[in-house]
Amino acid sequence: MISNSILFIIFYFGSFPPYFQRFLQSCAANKSVNWRIYTDNRTEYVWPDNVHKIEMSFRECRELFQSRFDFSISLEEPAKLCDYKPAYGYILEDSLADYDYWGHCDIDQIFGDLSLCLADEILSEYDKMYTLGHFTVYRNDPQVNRCFTSPWGKRIPYREVYSSPLPAGFDEWGEGNINEIFRASSYKMLSEACGADIWPESMNFCLSSYCEQTGGYVPEKGRDCIFRYGDGRLFQCRCADGQWREKEYPYVHMQKRNFSDEYGDGKERSYYIIPNKFIAGTTEKEHAMKKGVRRYIVNRQFLKVKFRNLKQRIKVICRRWSG
Repeated sequence: MISNSILFIIFYFGSFPPYFQRFLQSCAANKSVNWRIYTDNRTEYVWPDNVHKIEMSFRECRELFQSRFDFSISLEEPAKLCDYKPAYGYILEDSLADYDYWGHCDIDQIFGDLSLCLADEILSEYDKMYTLGHFTVYRNDPQVNRCFTSPWGKRIPYREVYSSPLPAGFDEWGEGNINEIFRASSYKMLSEACGADIWPESMNFCLSSYCEQTGGYVPEKGRDCIFRYGDGRLFQCRCADGQWREKEYPYVHMQKRNFSDEYGDGKERSYYIIPNKFIAGTTEKEHAMKKGVRRYIVNRQFLKVKFRNLKQRIKVICRRWSG
């Protein structure tokens, strides 16, 4: 059960994923949770009552962020927004008075029943819930909202991160990141992941988990799964020894994968998610699994993301040499 008021904040500029209407549909099924999306995208969608779109240009976003800091920040491209996620509660503090908790998430997700990870008994125990940048929740308290400004050892990480154009992983894994800062503070943090996080380097659906000891992601061994969405609930489906096994998750994070859509307009109450498309919920599980388990296929989206990151790093290096 969710009785606390929760708002997820998203800043997103550019084209939404092709399955964005399905993202909105999955938000709509979680009526006790709210989302606020700041974007320059004007594509027509059916927006549910609990998802509020605020039109904003990237320039306006940068000006808003700069107005909240007393030093010159670096926010040259939308990709850098990930580092600012832990500061959203501080940046938008004046508009969050009606919420008990706020969080940040990504739009390359489909939500199931979020009460699995946002139940009152969980929220009441912690000031920060979960450790990955694509899904994190904070208690809406002025001091908690400013925890990102705290020192870490002899450093003040946020000033370094926000002064540099380089992506720093401040929202989850970089040195001196927000999780390390919370661990060094007096605030209570729930240090775990709760959703199905897809491993981006496999075409098949293979879940991954973040290892704090190594500072990297570890894929699971099994790669023979698909997901079933139905009436606001999300299940990972596997077949082993002739038996179907399902495990419920509060969300699946699809790591910017590209999907085609076999049918419909994204409003269907049930469907399967396989590694490259959404297919009708009326399809037999065996058929969906057969189509969903593919081997030795390159995940082109992974290569595109790596290439984009490489170009960004080369650009920064060239700027340094020329300056």
